[in-house]
Formats: sequence, C-alpha cells, structure tokens
Amino acid sequence: MVLSPGMPDSPPPTDAEVLAAPVNDADVLAPHPDTTPPVKELKLAPAPPEEADPFTATPAEAEEPAADPDKWIDPQQDWPYEWREFMGDRLAVRKPTQQALAALSLATNEFSTETRRTKYITLFVARHTSEGSWDRVFDRMMNPDDPEYTADSVSDFIKMVASAETE
Repeated sequence: MVLSPGMPDSPPPTDAEVLAAPVNDADVLAPHPDTTPPVKELKLAPAPPEEADPFTATPAEAEEPAADPDKWIDPQQDWPYEWREFMGDRLAVRKPTQQALAALSLATNEFSTETRRTKYITLFVARHTSEGSWDRVFDRMMNPDDPEYTADSVSDFIKMVASAETE
C-alpha cells in the first residue's frame, strides 16, 4: 500500500521521491502568507550636495588654507587654568599651591632616593599640567629630529611649572 504524502500516518518522503516529484515554481517562490512580513516603503536620503571641483573653484568657493601640520595644539583647549609658552609650544599649566611646592621641595631633597624623586616630580607635573602638554614635552624629547629639546628640557619645563605664581 502506498501512502499519500498528505495523509497523517504517512512516513516522510524519501530523497528519491522528493527529487522525482514535479516542481511547481509558484509553490517554491511564493512566500507563505502567514510568515511574510509586511513590506515597508523605503525612503531614500537626500543626495549630498555636490562638491566644487578644486581645480576650477573660484576663490569664493575655495576652502580656507589647512592648518600648519607642524604646529602643535593641545587637545584640551578648555583647560581652565593658564597657558604658558615653552620652547615654541603653548602648554597648559596650573599654578602650584604653596603646599605643592613644599612637598616637591621635600621630595627632591638630597636625602630622597632617586625613585622617590622621580615619583613625586612626575606626580607634581601630572597634577599641574594637562595630559596633552605633558605628552607634548615627552614627544619632543624623544624626537631625534627636534634638536631644540635637550636633556635639560624636562627640568626646564618642571622649573617653568614650579615658578608659576602660586595659587
């Protein structure tokens, strides 16, 4: 007895039966009405404005000249304290308090270890300069093509910060 595929007790069709069965394109390609999501209308974004051709642009259309790539700008432009010039850079510094200067003096005296001096000098500078300014000093110190910065530049920078008028 051959069971019909639609009968409830029918075994599943074999691979050979599936391959031999006629294919109705409408059944294969048509989506099932219960599972087909509704089609949403897509709206296209407006086209971007056309850019002027840089070779034919008139002076009114030409862009402003690019900023000098060699000029460094501290990323913390909203630094709430003061800005000081140091070896051609505009650096963000904070005036130290009397107790900060006293602590720096104690930490760097002749009885302090080199490790202690380094630790507290670094802490002093970190608390009295913006991160970007401190990074700039180190960047220039490590740049072999920047002859203006020498081994004394960091100590000169620390002295500049420490000599700012106290708060």
